[in-house]
Amino acid sequence: MLFLKPNSILDIGAGAGKYGVLFREYLELCTYGPSERKRHIYIDAVEAYPSYIYELHHCIYDNIYVQTIEDCLNELGSYDLIFMGDLIEHFSKEEGLQLLFKLMSHANKAIAVVTPLSDIKQGPWFGNMLEIHKSHWKKRDFKKIARTYSIPANSQMIYVLSRDDSIYKYFNIWSRLKRALRGTFNRIIAFERQF
Repeated sequence: MLFLKPNSILDIGAGAGKYGVLFREYLELCTYGPSERKRHIYIDAVEAYPSYIYELHHCIYDNIYVQTIEDCLNELGSYDLIFMGDLIEHFSKEEGLQLLFKLMSHANKAIAVVTPLSDIKQGPWFGNMLEIHKSHWKKRDFKKIARTYSIPANSQMIYVLSRDDSIYKYFNIWSRLKRALRGTFNRIIAFERQF
């Protein structure tokens, strides 16, 4: 997400706050350094399950909305990046698509969605009914909302949805670079096999 250079982030389904910590570390501390106590990046969290909120959240996030995104979306402004980590699979496809359409009007640059690569069945987790997996998502689902880019990450996939052409240029350059490196690697292997 470094390439987006967001000044504001909405972390929906913040859970234990792991992505918030990573945003603070990589987008703020690595850019501005630890010497200043002033925050340069505004990060809000939405978490519907109150038991997930700890003291850590108050250190990471500027505002914490302890309610569902559907209940607080109209109160929220716009953000450079709207982030949904391990969340979209907890909505039905219809509910998820409706939410993403609404979120696009709050996203200045992009929406990033992290979701499992495979269809993982999950029921309530420690009594939290919001943890039930209701759907499995693929790139074609997100293309209904906006231009979509996918980044594989181990057993998960990161999808970046945006109407911003500069993001398209970034991914287009990255794709061409990967293809070129793959081609170079294949030529080196073929050359070595001759000996």
